[in-house]
Amino acid sequence: GGTMEIDAPTSSSAQERRRTQRVPFDARVRVWTADGGALRAEGENISELGMLLRTSGDEVTASDQPLRITFHLPKVETPLQVEAEVVHG
Repeated sequence: GGTMEIDAPTSSSAQERRRTQRVPFDARVRVWTADGGALRAEGENISELGMLLRTSGDEVTASDQPLRITFHLPKVETPLQVEAEVVHG
């Protein structure tokens, strides 16, 4: 397995990402890649600008690739769907 860090496309700088506090986030995440592929991951932490994901296999996506992710927040029935990109794979 491995990890990948994803951020919202609007979070432009590494310095900006580091200033944002991350909190533990244990959730199943579905990742949809630009080429139509999909993979499952587990959330490790989340912030206002991004999320760290743990993957089960060697399916880490290349950096700078646009993604769409879906996940559930605790006590929220409807899954969230957001656009993101890999910043560290």
